[in-house]
Amino acid sequence: MPDYYLTKNSTYDTTIVRRGDNVVEWIIEGFPNATVYKSPNRQPIGIIKLRSFQEDTVEIRGKSVLPQRAVESNPFSNSREFHASNGRRYKWKSRHPGWELFTQDGRHTLVARFNHKSIFVDPQALEIADEVIATLFYLRQLSLRRARNSSMSANLTAQALNQAQMANQAQLSSIQASAGSPSGFC
Repeated sequence: MPDYYLTKNSTYDTTIVRRGDNVVEWIIEGFPNATVYKSPNRQPIGIIKLRSFQEDTVEIRGKSVLPQRAVESNPFSNSREFHASNGRRYKWKSRHPGWELFTQDGRHTLVARFNHKSIFVDPQALEIADEVIATLFYLRQLSLRRARNSSMSANLTAQALNQAQMANQAQLSSIQASAGSPSGFC
C-alpha cells in the first residue's frame, strides 16, 4: 500500500510526501478556499471551497468530486460518498482518530486510510489518488468547521445560561429586598 505522510498535521496548509523516497506528491494551501497542487512542478490540479451560504466545492481538474452525505440508517453518521473519475463510488467513513475510504461496489474494500499524519492508498486506488487527497482534506476542513461551530454554540449557550442566572439572581435579590422592607407590603 503506498504510504504518504504530512509534513505538518494542518488541515489548511500541508505538504504530502511519499514515504521511503521523500518525494513531494501534493501541496494543500489556503482556507476556506484551498488549492491542491500536484508536485514536483506545483501544478494546480484542484480546489476546495467551504462556503456558508452556497454549496461547497471540491474539484479535481475541473470535475466535481464533492462528497455527499451518505444515505444511511444512522442520521448522525459523518460518512460521505463521491463519484470518482474512474466511474466508481467511494465512501469515506470517520474512524476516530482518522478516516477510511471504502469502495461502494458491494464488497466495501478499504482503499485508503488517514490516521494522524499518515495516509495509506491501496494500489487499486492510485488512479484516483488526487481525488482521494482532495476529498479527504475537504472532510477534514468540514469536520474542523463543524467542531468550531459546535464550540461556538456551546459557548453562546453557556453565556446565555450565565446571563439568565444573573438576571434570576438579581430578580430574587430585588424580591428579597422588597420583602424585608416595611414598605414592601401594602
